[in-house]
Amino acid sequence: MQLDVEAKTPIKVSLIIVVFNGAKFLPNLLASLCRIATNEVQVVVVDDGSKDQSFVIASEFKKSFCNYTLKKLDINVGVGNARNVGIELSVGDYIYFLDCDDWISGSLLSDNDFGLGSGSDLILSPIKRQISNLSNESYLSALASTQYRNRQDFLSISLSSGSLPGECWGVFFRRKFLEKYQLRFKPVRIAEDLTFMAEVFVKMSSYAIANSPVYYHSQTFGGLSKSFSTQDIESWFCCVLSISDISRDYLPKSSEGEVIARLFTSCYAYFLLNLILSDVKAQHMFLEKVLSENVILNPGKRAQNDGLAVLKRLAEVENDDACEPQRVLKKISLTAQHAIKDIGGLANSKKIYLYCYDRLSIGVCRLMRVQNILVSGIIDDNADSIVVNESQSIRLLSPSQLSLEMLKGAIVVVCNDKPSVFCAIKKRLMSGEVDDLKVVAFTTADLVKGFPLMNLLGDNQF
Repeated sequence: MQLDVEAKTPIKVSLIIVVFNGAKFLPNLLASLCRIATNEVQVVVVDDGSKDQSFVIASEFKKSFCNYTLKKLDINVGVGNARNVGIELSVGDYIYFLDCDDWISGSLLSDNDFGLGSGSDLILSPIKRQISNLSNESYLSALASTQYRNRQDFLSISLSSGSLPGECWGVFFRRKFLEKYQLRFKPVRIAEDLTFMAEVFVKMSSYAIANSPVYYHSQTFGGLSKSFSTQDIESWFCCVLSISDISRDYLPKSSEGEVIARLFTSCYAYFLLNLILSDVKAQHMFLEKVLSENVILNPGKRAQNDGLAVLKRLAEVENDDACEPQRVLKKISLTAQHAIKDIGGLANSKKIYLYCYDRLSIGVCRLMRVQNILVSGIIDDNADSIVVNESQSIRLLSPSQLSLEMLKGAIVVVCNDKPSVFCAIKKRLMSGEVDDLKVVAFTTADLVKGFPLMNLLGDNQF
């Protein structure tokens, strides 16, 4: 156990907060932490090259904590890289990541004495989403009911419930566990949590459950334009290659293999969405880079040669000739459109609404428009506070606004991978006053079902 140099107090937990232009949120977060961070807690703030007053604000709180570490990065390196800096600066037995626009309540230590003392690789705590009020309560209860609380128990419950965590929120990571396997975030700007958690899931040996703190995720959408760029395509493609690299060490039918397959499917779907929905210039820049350099962001030693292999299989190129970008795009678009037609086939004369404002629903919406399938709007719990680019022409509604439209014969497509989220949304919508409402699910697996996933990465069989 690490000691604070001055106070000689054992540091049990290191809180890592990455901030980028978060001056609006940082004062409230740090003020709230002052009330719960004892001398056994280290607060690590990494300013990821902010252009606002974030660093000034963070500096003002230095005297408010017993153990406070502040690091200013000269340039913006992305949240994953900044978290890696935070890990290197941490000295606590456990590491807990906290986004600057979120917050926690309850004790960091008193309810966790058993977990922190047990040496478990992971300690999972409650998570609540501010707007939708969804939580992981039932998932934690299921995990707590297992006999051994080992990796097999964790993966079994996560697979059966469809609640596999895709983010690093609400989890205490044992620092020695991260160091043992050198677990770090990949140098990508999107989905850095997914690849990190994938490695955590297949390497962890034990877990514990804590009643606090409760992690509140704010779901602030104002900063998300839901645009698709060359950088986004590269980031998702790097995730695809990284997870495929991890999968080589695990049998397809093992629990580890099933978990990796699900995460791979999700990353693969978002890569396809970003590739299809980017402008022509961004598409060709990405494809030419892969076809010429045969590597994107160097995600892993064994994955370096997979980039070209993936694109050739997508374009159904079997020889050694370079595949043309246009052929790749045509193949991907046709296959994705087949999945979207299934939704259109449900509609008949009914209006179609998508639920959940995220990249999956935005992507599905645009793909449906390409096929002249009318989307009447996207429903989201946070619709009133979302800032949408007008050029996207996306109509947003809250659930209450849906009822006010006096719809009949409507279909709501819930774009989400988690069965628990789908069930909660369906229950809420069906309890309203909308007549003849049909609620169906659409997942990333539905989007990619027309692609040859089983043969996509050669020897790496899912």
